[in-house]
Amino acid sequence: MNVAGVLKVPLRVLQVEDNLAHVEMVRELLGTEGFEVRVRRVETARELEQALTEGNYDVIVSDCTMPAFHGLAALELARQRRPDIPFVFYSGTIGEEAAVESLKRGAMDFVPKGRPEKLGPTIGRVLRERRLDRERSLQQQRVQAVGTLSAGVAHALNHILTSVLIGAEQLGERLSDESDRRTLELMQASARRGSEIVRQVLDFARGTGAEKAVLDIKPLVEEVSGLMRELLPPSIQIQTRMTRELYRVEGNATELYQVLLNLSVNARDAMPAGGQLLIEATNVVLEARPASQERQPRMGPHVVVVVKDTGMGIAPEALGRIFEPFFTTKAVGQGAGLGLATAAEVVKRHGGFIEVTSHVGQGSVFEVYLPAATGMDSAS
Repeated sequence: MNVAGVLKVPLRVLQVEDNLAHVEMVRELLGTEGFEVRVRRVETARELEQALTEGNYDVIVSDCTMPAFHGLAALELARQRRPDIPFVFYSGTIGEEAAVESLKRGAMDFVPKGRPEKLGPTIGRVLRERRLDRERSLQQQRVQAVGTLSAGVAHALNHILTSVLIGAEQLGERLSDESDRRTLELMQASARRGSEIVRQVLDFARGTGAEKAVLDIKPLVEEVSGLMRELLPPSIQIQTRMTRELYRVEGNATELYQVLLNLSVNARDAMPAGGQLLIEATNVVLEARPASQERQPRMGPHVVVVVKDTGMGIAPEALGRIFEPFFTTKAVGQGAGLGLATAAEVVKRHGGFIEVTSHVGQGSVFEVYLPAATGMDSAS
């Protein structure tokens, strides 16, 4: 199969080879796979070192046994000077023992010269793997940069929220209207929760974890529901249902509050024309149920918190990516693509998992599974 498609893909090859006929053969083999091949041939250590210094290459293809140079020595030199370039052996003399040793030292693969038809597909696979590695590395760098930026923003927000809390306390002493006082109390509670979130952002940036305790989920669900009633437009109706005696869970209240609030706000945003939002908490006992995001089945008593909306739904091609950092289905400027990724990470740290079902035009259901604390006692 043509791994590069209809269009010719430029491929810069650095080939360690003493036989010119084999150089031309490699060019032809890769050309039939859809590559526009440019080969630079070297056959000594000095030539290889010079080539690595002077040029950029997509792949290094090397023979193993040559009169003036050995393939393993070429691999060692390439790993020292340009470890970013994938290295593939194409040799008629490399034995099984040497092949295994080459993989241990950093070679991506090896192809016997007696099986030339395998060279093109092998090179194509190696290039795809290297591209994925680079994308993962870039994503990791972006996450680290966001962490550094978050620490600076958190410091600034901490000062702002402190001022808000001080001002709210002073204002509360002057208010006599009961409705105004309730509104102010909601503002103070939100500011205190925001201050706690800021503290956790700083803890995350420093590499310290949030403290956990055995807690009741009910107050968190009630607090999120109360806040959402203040935030929702009249076109969206909210309903809350909870089992009378929920299992207790071991976790951090602020982190779990963030998860539920994030899912609820996303549900609101998915219903611009109005709809219904349901937040439900129940007890379940799982029997070797596999989590879709992990291979290991989950068992035992759990609390499941369901956030369900009747909104736009999520397209099938996007559903498998919604927990990826920086992936968002929202318009530019309306979401950074970190909310669901953070929620999934928080739930995972609590030993749980999130399941999602969604259909375009029919809404979405997010189920947050949290394992019950040891002893499985319930909170009334």
